[in-house]
Amino acid sequence: MEQTQIVPNWTNDESSRLWNPGLTQEARTTFDRLVDQYESQNTNQQIEAKAIIWLASSGTTGAMPKVIGLTKAALLASAQSVNRYLGAEAEDRWALMLPEFHVGGLSISARAFLSKSSVDKYSGRWQVDEVYQWLCQVQPQFLSLVPTQLHDLIQRQYPAWPKLKAVLIGGADLNLGLAKNAEKLGWPIHQTFGMTETSSMIAAGPPGKMKLLPHCEALIDDEGHLHLRGDSLFSVIIDGNQSDDPVIILQASGAWWKTSDRANIKDEIFQWLGREDDFVKIKGEGIFLSKLSQRVSDFLIEQSLPYKLLAILVQEDPRSGGRLLAALEPSGANEDLELASWTIALNQELSKSEKIQAFHVRRDWPKTPLGKLKLVEALRLVTK
Repeated sequence: MEQTQIVPNWTNDESSRLWNPGLTQEARTTFDRLVDQYESQNTNQQIEAKAIIWLASSGTTGAMPKVIGLTKAALLASAQSVNRYLGAEAEDRWALMLPEFHVGGLSISARAFLSKSSVDKYSGRWQVDEVYQWLCQVQPQFLSLVPTQLHDLIQRQYPAWPKLKAVLIGGADLNLGLAKNAEKLGWPIHQTFGMTETSSMIAAGPPGKMKLLPHCEALIDDEGHLHLRGDSLFSVIIDGNQSDDPVIILQASGAWWKTSDRANIKDEIFQWLGREDDFVKIKGEGIFLSKLSQRVSDFLIEQSLPYKLLAILVQEDPRSGGRLLAALEPSGANEDLELASWTIALNQELSKSEKIQAFHVRRDWPKTPLGKLKLVEALRLVTK
């Protein structure tokens, strides 16, 4: 099968492969090999390779991502639920600024197909001033952004336009201070949680008050692990791990799937706590890096500092278990502020194990197409 970078036809049973054009040739070859191997060996098995859209998961570790197979039926089940949540109608317009080889962009195509809404696609690189000018011309009712993009818009103090109904924020944990500042400028923010394996979002709501959408069920086990069940779950995960004998995970219809995430549900409010690989122990104390990142980001916003936090990096340390390093990107023209004084002030608000050992400021951090920091490459840069 030829690889394709176009939006799939939602009405036929043909399979499609959507890969990031930025993948190395080695990664593309691996992607094709894994899918070819599955399709050649599993055509008569529980899940046939029909109407499957193959995507690479949007990992940030720098390793070859897993290949995930989503049926068109799963993607459309998610889209129908999201459309109902938003009240999307045929006269509405979507602004598409996320790549369509990522489930965040692909799901917009599915939603627009079902609601018969139009989609305006921004094809340029992310340049906040140009993007905002384009948005004001298009006047969409709906758009999806990652927190980094929202940060850039709010940093410029850009107001929302009157016709805007909802801004879906996903792809990373939403900083509540950033959401509050956005709402002051009229942006109707909806925090979301989802993943490639669930065909996009499964929970949404006002910042800090997400609830599960009706197409997905969730339970939390005694250790806090998130289990999911629903029509939008993946059909196949292929983890090659640079091996000739890939691990293939098939998801049976109606079965529960144990994710690698930890979460909490209280009074119907869904709270994501972090991934398994987001949990570290420093000096014997357990820390979720995503929550620590939110505290650091809140501090930067409260102090009106012209930096945004991209990630907390963990450098191995045999004595303490790890050294915490902050990767910062300047968000204004002035990037020469003295860091020492406010570094001390921040660490006074953190526990002994949470203290940031070093702050690194760069404009040229290695990033994924969605603006996420490539953690392995970034750590290599600051520790070499």
